[in-house]
Order: sequence, then structure tokens, then C-alpha cells
Amino acid sequence: MAGLVSVLSIAKDALGVQQSAMEVASHNIANVHTEGYSRQRPVLETKQPAPYGGQLFGTGVGLDAIIRNVDQFVEARLLDRGMELASVREKEIHMSVLEGLFNETTDRGLAAQFSVFWNAWHDLSNNPSGPAERRVLLEAGSRLAQGFEDLAVEMTQIVNEINMALQAGITRVNELTSRMAALNMQIMQMQTLGNANDLLDQRGQILTELAEYLDIRSFEHQDGGITVMTKSGFVLTDKVYAYRLALEDNEVKWEGSGGAWISITDTLRTGKLGGWLDMRDAVIPKYQADLDELARATIWEVNKIHTRGVGLSLYGPNRTLSSAYQTAGGLSGLTFGDRIDFSGSFNLWIGDRDGGNLQSAAIDLAALGINEDSTLQDLCDGINDRIAAEGLVGLSVSVSGSGNRLAFSVDDSHTFGFSDDSASMLGALGIHTFFTGTGATGMQVNPVILSDPGLIAAGTLDPVTGETGVGDGSNALAMADLQYLGATVRRWTFERGFAPTSVEVANIPLEDFYHALVSSVGLQSRSVQTAREYNEVIANQLRQARDSISAVSLDEEMADMIKYQHAFLAAAKLISAADDMLRSLIEAK
Repeated sequence: MAGLVSVLSIAKDALGVQQSAMEVASHNIANVHTEGYSRQRPVLETKQPAPYGGQLFGTGVGLDAIIRNVDQFVEARLLDRGMELASVREKEIHMSVLEGLFNETTDRGLAAQFSVFWNAWHDLSNNPSGPAERRVLLEAGSRLAQGFEDLAVEMTQIVNEINMALQAGITRVNELTSRMAALNMQIMQMQTLGNANDLLDQRGQILTELAEYLDIRSFEHQDGGITVMTKSGFVLTDKVYAYRLALEDNEVKWEGSGGAWISITDTLRTGKLGGWLDMRDAVIPKYQADLDELARATIWEVNKIHTRGVGLSLYGPNRTLSSAYQTAGGLSGLTFGDRIDFSGSFNLWIGDRDGGNLQSAAIDLAALGINEDSTLQDLCDGINDRIAAEGLVGLSVSVSGSGNRLAFSVDDSHTFGFSDDSASMLGALGIHTFFTGTGATGMQVNPVILSDPGLIAAGTLDPVTGETGVGDGSNALAMADLQYLGATVRRWTFERGFAPTSVEVANIPLEDFYHALVSSVGLQSRSVQTAREYNEVIANQLRQARDSISAVSLDEEMADMIKYQHAFLAAAKLISAADDMLRSLIEAK
């Protein structure tokens, strides 16, 4: 009698277990397309045998657990690869934009503007007095300066967009860590009652998305909660506690438990945040700095030649010419103060109202005791002393009220000009120059010659008489030849967490430096694209490995359903058979 009861008990348990297994399979099928869902599997366990009639008889089957099919090693590797992939994807997006800025396939590129600029000087050298050639040159110079300005502005705009993306990304990270802390609470509570598989899947999804934004690592506690931190050790979530990030002064900061904010900008290396920060703090600044150096070299080289020439006329009566660059200290503090040759000199010419009866004063810097520590006032006094010593009248030199600009002023009866600036002092001061500005941003054609194209220094003054021929285009020809001559330009390197470094590239034509810059952008873009393709291949392989373990296969689930269904039917048949046997025994009495 006890044996038949045992059979009924075994059959009853089998019905329940097979029904539960069917429910697990149904749950898997229902979530076949749910992102982040991991296939669940019932773990069936043989129940403890019981003694009967001197033998141990099995007592049936029990449902030990419902587990998730997850390989933690594969999941961890996929998480790491996701960080790298998210980083290079963001870099690729911004590199493609940057590459588009330096597109030289159209006539709007900077290389084309350089070519037009040199050609305009060449045309002017053939017809130095031509007003049309002078206007074309001013237009070419303005377009070249605008080309530099446009590139600088566009790169600054990319940086601004990255900062906005950083702000949005940090906001999303804070949302994810808050949700993670709330899920940890639910999981820890549910773990005491049974499995929390579905919540664990949700947490895994949050962890995956979090890894898309920054480099993280995590570990699970025995109670089911997890701690998530950046790979450099800054905790983002500790079980039910979340720690915020913020973007302040363009720095990513982490709020510690004591309320203090700590900058973690340079510790973020992968994920979207790492990619954005690499672009903002290393890649784009390098090209901005190189572009600035090219613009600076262009301004200097053009101005150095321009200050050695003369236009169709001298600077007219009642004219004040102020330096474009300023310094409150020594002359070495000028923008181009490091380019001054203090052993050199320049000639200052003074003529009558019509530019005739020219007289000159040689301004020898060494003879005047002018050096890199001398002030503008020292230079001013020295020039005035030379003017007085030569008995020249009508021209005076002064320092502005704030003491940081030099100004040449002539009365209404005289004109003045310059020549033979072997010291490059005029270029360093920004007097009698073609360009003004210090870099790509703010570069422009000197407003003085924009208002009077006749002042473009196409010719040169005779060093003895101060006269110039009407058809003299020697200085314009020297300017046109500048495109073939080498210049000294600095090339910069930026790396996050370190001070930028630079090297001097000597004797390189300006356009060659620009072509090298464009090539560098292209190579960098291609490198990022290759890294993205490589990481995508690895990530896809890992996803396939993960899916082979964790994804729901409808074929497998259908096979399991048939298996559980047959087991259920067999258990039901067992109950029917046991019932018939019991009935027969009862009726036999």
C-alpha cells in the first residue's frame, strides 16, 4: 500500500516539475526577441531516496533551480570590447567631420587659396602699379586669411559639440547608475526568496550601456548586489548607493562620499566619454595648434618681406602708424619678439609732402643699445634720438598712453616710409605689414593697406637715394617666390594627461607643411576607421559566442517543449495506472 502511495507522490511531483519546466520554456519563447534576455534553464534534481522493505527506493524528481545560461568570461570580454568599440566609433564620427574640413578636392581649400595668393603676387610683380592687380591681391589675401579663420572656427565648433555630447553623456551615466542602485535593491531582496534572473538581465543591459560610455569594471557580492567602478578605481555604484559625475569647467568630475568633487578626466580612456575626450583634448588641439603655427609662420614670412619694400607712395601727411602688436615689458614679449635680430637695423625715410627730398635715418639696434630686454620706450627714445641727430623734421615716435604700442606720426608737410629692415623689427612690431594677427583666429589683411592698396609694398627703395622705380616689382617677386622657400614652423603633439610638446620643423615651404597636416588628418582618420573595423569584428565574434550560449533558440525550445510534454503525459499515465491499481486493491477487499 505504501508503495502505491509513493508512486502517486512521484507522479505528482513529476507533473509539477514538468509543468514548471514547460513554463520556463514558454518564458524563453516569449522573450526570443527581448534585447539582453538570457535563456533560462530548469535544473532537475533527483530527490533523496527513501528506505522501504529493506531497499532504498527513489522518490522522484524535484526542481532545484532555474538558472541563466551565461558565460561570465565571454560577457566580461564583450563588455571590454564594447568600451573600445564605442570609443573608436565616436572618434570616427568626429574624424570624418574633421577630414571634411580639410577637403582639398575643391577650389575652396586652403591649398587653393595659397596658390591664388602667390599667383596674385606674381601678377603684381609684372605690373606693380596696376590697381586691378592690387585689388585682386587684397582679395586673395583676405580669402587666405578667411580660410585660416574658417578652419579654426569649425574646429572650435567641433570642440563645442563634443562638450555638449559630454554633458549629455554624463547625464545618461548618472541615470544609469541610479537605476543600477535601484535594481540592486530589488535583486538583493528577491534573491532571498528565489531567483532574480529577469532583473539580472536588466542589470546586465544597464551594465552594457554604461560600458558604452566609460571604462568600467564590476564585481558581485554574495547578496546579489554589485559594485561598479571606473577602471581607475572611482566607484559609480556600490550596491544601493550611486555616485554622480558632473562636467565642470570642461572637466569630468566625480563626487566622492565626502561630497568633494575630483577630476577624473584623464583617467577615462575608453567608451564614448574616452573617445570624446581624446578628440577634444588631444586630436583636435594638435591640428588647431599646427594650423595656428602655419598661420603664424605665414603672417611672419609675408610680413618680413613686406616690411622691406615700399608701395606706390610713402605714408602721407598727418598720418599716424601704430604697431599692431604690443608688449608691456621687454621687446621679447612681442608676439614675434623671438624673431628680432638685435644686431640688425632698418632705415627710416622722411620726405616732403609729395614724397620728394628724401632723407633717412639708419636705426641700428646694436648701436642704440636695444636688446630683448629693452622696452618700447627705450626703442622710441633711440629712434627719436636718431631722427634728431640726422636733423630730420616732421616725424616723431611715441609710445601709447598705456605704454604698450609704438606709433610713428608725421605732420601735414611730410611723408615717411621704411626700407632695409634686416632686424625684422617692423614685422615684430606689426608696422608696415601685409597681415595682422597672431594665428589662424584673427588673421586678416592689414586694414591700413586695405584702405589704400597703393601701400602694398611691391617695390623697394634705393638704400642710398630712397627712390623707387614706377615699374619696380622686385619685392612682389620676392613675395611670390616665398612659396618655394623654406620657413620654420613648429609641429605639436598632444597627449591627454601630459603637457603638449612641439618640435621645430626647419626649412619647409608653407604649403608643404599644410599638405603634411592634411595628410596627417587623413592618416589619423584611416587609423581610427581601421580600429573600428577591427573592434567590430572581435565584438561580433564575441556576440556570436554569447548568443550560442545565452540566446533563445526556437528549435531547441520546441524540442524541450515536446520532451517536457511527453514526460508530463507519462507522469499523468503513471497516476492513472497507480489509481487503477489502488481501485483494484480496494475492490478486492
